[in-house]
Amino acid sequence: MKYLIKFLSLILYIVLLACNNRGYSFDKPEIKIKNEIKNEYLGLFFQERKIGYFHSSVHDGLWGDKKIFYLYGNALIRIKFEKDIINTILNEEIIIDGFSKKTIYFSYSQQIGDSDLKVKGINKNNKILLKIMSGGEVQNLDMEEEYIPLASAGFLIWQEGIKEGIIKNFKV
Repeated sequence: MKYLIKFLSLILYIVLLACNNRGYSFDKPEIKIKNEIKNEYLGLFFQERKIGYFHSSVHDGLWGDKKIFYLYGNALIRIKFEKDIINTILNEEIIIDGFSKKTIYFSYSQQIGDSDLKVKGINKNNKILLKIMSGGEVQNLDMEEEYIPLASAGFLIWQEGIKEGIIKNFKV
């Protein structure tokens, strides 16, 4: 019996170590997209030569019964540096509360050559919890809820309309 308790205690300890992400899931919430609000494709140029593109779209939708905005963007940039070609690939997904305009979830990834960076964030208990993965390392951080992904700031300004004399401040 004594060995059984030790064995079960060891199993419980291993399970707790395996779940060492503060008990939060960084998975994208299940949302239902309703309407496309905006969809744009931009060519990226340097010295009159096209070096890539940027595509973004915004949709409204539902997360359960809560109104949300879903932002998606991706980009490809190809730069020739001496004899090498360096590719940069960017992807971003953001879910914003349709009422409060606060970030619910975001995922950002970039690949520059052989270097990868992935950042996921969720809003829990009035904080943005971040999971940063780079170079085989994983780091977890907490940030104030007021911080938002940069693309969110651009969307919120676009949605409200740009007006002379109006100043907006965002923590990005």
